[in-house]
Amino acid sequence: MEDKLFTLKIESLQADKKRLEAQVADHSKVLAKLESIRTKLKMLKKKIRLDEEHTKEQLSMLQDKVSDLKDQEYGIVGRDVDIGKGLQRLKELEEESSGLKMANSRLQGVNSELLRKLESTQVLATSVLELPEELILFPKDGVGGAQTSCRKVMEL
Repeated sequence: MEDKLFTLKIESLQADKKRLEAQVADHSKVLAKLESIRTKLKMLKKKIRLDEEHTKEQLSMLQDKVSDLKDQEYGIVGRDVDIGKGLQRLKELEEESSGLKMANSRLQGVNSELLRKLESTQVLATSVLELPEELILFPKDGVGGAQTSCRKVMEL
């Protein structure tokens, strides 16, 4: 009878070991995914920063062009054709500026979404890591020494 009890306990502990090994494997996958997301987030932040710099440069160039076009508009009163072309170019540049602003805004939205996903994954990984050892390993059932010897096996 006692042999059956120990056999059942051994089988139970082996099943627990397999379950815990599966959890460790899942944890490794979560950490790898987390690192991948962090890398992607860094790349997106860098891309956004570069896009912002590029947008600022283009905006500055566009403002200079607008200023130049306005100066030309006031300087060339009698040339309606040139003024019309300048205004058309100004309109095109303003539309381009608007498009760049929308692209920048969209990239910031993507960055925010990825940051939210990263934080969610970090919370999940932290909660798995912070589970008490007693909950993860073995239930206390009064079998003397079995829990300690299984911990020693797990440490190997």
